[in-house]
Amino acid sequence: MYFKKCLLLIVLGCIPYAAQAQYPTEKDSLLKILPTLAEDTNKVNVLNRLCSIYSTQNLENALEYGRQAFELSQNMHFVKGESRALDLLGQANRMLGNYDKALKYFEVALGLKRKNNLVREMAGSYRSIGIIYRLKADFPKALEYYLKALKIFDEITDFYGQASTSSSIGSLYYKQKNLNKALSFYLKSLALHKKTNNKQSVARALNNIGNVLSDQGKYDEAINNFKESLKVKQSFGDSLGAANVMVNLGYLYKEIKESKLALNFFKESLRINQNSRVLLSQTYPLQYIAEIYASEQKFNLAISYSKKALKIARSLEAKERVMDIYLSLSKIYEMARYFEKSLVYYRKYNLIQDSILDVTKSQQVAEMQTKYETQKKEQENQTLKLEAKQRNNLIVAGAVGGGLLLLLAVVLYRGNRRKQKTNQVLRLQKQEIEAQNIAITQQAEKLKATNEALEQANALIQKERDEKVKIYLQEATEATHKLQEIQETLAQRGPDIT
Repeated sequence: MYFKKCLLLIVLGCIPYAAQAQYPTEKDSLLKILPTLAEDTNKVNVLNRLCSIYSTQNLENALEYGRQAFELSQNMHFVKGESRALDLLGQANRMLGNYDKALKYFEVALGLKRKNNLVREMAGSYRSIGIIYRLKADFPKALEYYLKALKIFDEITDFYGQASTSSSIGSLYYKQKNLNKALSFYLKSLALHKKTNNKQSVARALNNIGNVLSDQGKYDEAINNFKESLKVKQSFGDSLGAANVMVNLGYLYKEIKESKLALNFFKESLRINQNSRVLLSQTYPLQYIAEIYASEQKFNLAISYSKKALKIARSLEAKERVMDIYLSLSKIYEMARYFEKSLVYYRKYNLIQDSILDVTKSQQVAEMQTKYETQKKEQENQTLKLEAKQRNNLIVAGAVGGGLLLLLAVVLYRGNRRKQKTNQVLRLQKQEIEAQNIAITQQAEKLKATNEALEQANALIQKERDEKVKIYLQEATEATHKLQEIQETLAQRGPDIT
């Protein structure tokens, strides 16, 4: 335990320095370029970013940059910049405890988003409005808006939106002392934030889970969650977030009678919130410091701190905080043996508690949650049925397609077989034709050779015939000449007379 004390004191001492280690790099860069920017959307975005950064450090500065962003984007008709500025102004006013003013900003932003069909942004406004109603202790109204937000985030599969809204619903159940239900929503939120790898949101979820574990008496587990949350917030320079975790750590140590360590956390948290002028968050360390002083029988100090907290809570009309401080004051007066005053504050506590935590409101919240879960389950069942029908259609289509493919394969196979047989017949026929052509060619060559031989023979015979005729003619010619010679000889002699 001594080691844990030292470690936590070291972490506590590092918070003011860590708050200057991360964001100032971005903040200083933005502040440096801001005067050089033209009056355009880039300047609006820078102003909104500065508003967001200062919302964890200095809410007055946050409001100033938010107003500048709103006015510039409105003049330019830059809807997204305007709606973002309205959201941030609502958030800053909520943190200051100006719930009615914050609600107006969120409702104007919602109207602007609805007009321009910014669906995801509408869900964010629903959640922000729900948070205001929770802080006003109107739990059924808060859940109504949370469920509107969650419905949109589910439809568009927005993990961050689902996680943040689940966390808000968990806080609703936490306020109603339904720790198991609160824890289930906080754990769901943590798992979803881990999916998005948003470390700051993971830190918020760990802080919420730590609160439930602390209330359940699981102090070691709660401390581990708080320490991890504090480390992340420290690394991002979220001083107001760190102050919130320190209050929770202080409350835990107060419960286990580690008063000195608890006081250190409470006073550091109070210092940060006072510097940032975050009024509502000041009421927690003020109340718990009072309770520690009362346990040490320093009743005047205890009553002084309690009344400071009560004054702030009343000015903000924060019914839950007023209720808790009434109960705390009642216990302090009882410990100081001022029983009459103790009874007065206890009765005041009961009056508010009856209006906030009555059975009817708890039943309304439970009924709304059940109705939402039932509708969601019906939608999921319809989706499953549709998917099953689609799968069956795919199976039938696959079977039909497979049958057609098989039939096509058979037809192609048979056609291929017929083609192969035809090709084989054609090859045989071609071979036969080629053989016949060879035979014909050979016969033609033989005929040609025969014809040539006959022609040569005819020519020879003709030649021989011509030569014989020539001889015969020559011999006939010679015989004729001899006959003429004989006739001529006879004529010369004259006729012989006897």
